[in-house]
Amino acid sequence: MEPESKQLNESDEAVGLPRRATSLNARLIVEFDWGQVEVTLDANQAEYARKELNKRVGTPVGLFLVTRPNGSPLLKLREV
Repeated sequence: MEPESKQLNESDEAVGLPRRATSLNARLIVEFDWGQVEVTLDANQAEYARKELNKRVGTPVGLFLVTRPNGSPLLKLREV
């Protein structure tokens, strides 16, 4: 069975054990124990999120998006 892959949006929260995070341009891909999540952010935020998530490999986290006042997405991370 192929791992689940989904695009994270504001109505979702991805919760699980991150295995690896990669970023390419403005796309962040997070591989969890259950599948992977893709998020489109600005390039700087994607790179920062990649570094922070890779520090938390094996630690349960939740990822969700909120909208900034200017309308751009902001990725939030919480340890669960």
